[in-house]
Amino acid sequence: MKLLISLFIVISSFIIFADETKFEATNVTEFSLQKLRIENAKTWDLDMREWKRYETLMKGKRGKWTPNLDPLTVLGINATSASELKMYAEKLVHVERKRVDRELRFQKAYDEAQKRLYGNIPLYRIKPVSRQISGYSEGKNIKKIDYFLQIPCGDCGELVKRWVKNKIQLNLYFVKTNERVVKQWAKVNEIPMAYVSTGRITLNMGNGEAKERGITSFPYLVEYTKE
Repeated sequence: MKLLISLFIVISSFIIFADETKFEATNVTEFSLQKLRIENAKTWDLDMREWKRYETLMKGKRGKWTPNLDPLTVLGINATSASELKMYAEKLVHVERKRVDRELRFQKAYDEAQKRLYGNIPLYRIKPVSRQISGYSEGKNIKKIDYFLQIPCGDCGELVKRWVKNKIQLNLYFVKTNERVVKQWAKVNEIPMAYVSTGRITLNMGNGEAKERGITSFPYLVEYTKE
């Protein structure tokens, strides 16, 4: 009888200890997630109320349509007043300006390092392909295309539309231009923003990339074929 009582006490203690451990682990996980949410909100200059609203919105249709859309744009799109719309637009302008400033600063440092270490030796040597070929990349085993172009660009838009229709991964590099012009070009040429948000099409400022690859004439096409 004493043995049974002792065994019961041991088992009960183990159950209590296991429950307490589980409770503590749950609390630690919840604390870590909350801390991460606070840090993410701070990164985008949002308070927790705004961050929770963003999370709620991303659980709905917006999360299905554009899963990679930034929090400020999501909240701005769903603004409930003119003042909210203005506030989120201004916050996004500040965030993007800081991002671009950091990227340009690093790009300058990278260019200087390239020149210091390798002089004028290009990182890539790729033979350019003539843009006059009609129906280019149709009926070919093409996996991905890097396309360097300057605006205005003649029939570049029609070529891009054709590649989009053929479901080819596109990386578009715009040389000697700015973000506003690129966005306008993408709109005029009916570039699906859903593809941009999912990364199937990327719109890039390509000055540094073109320089690294030794590309000096545009448009310039690089193809990647499937294995």
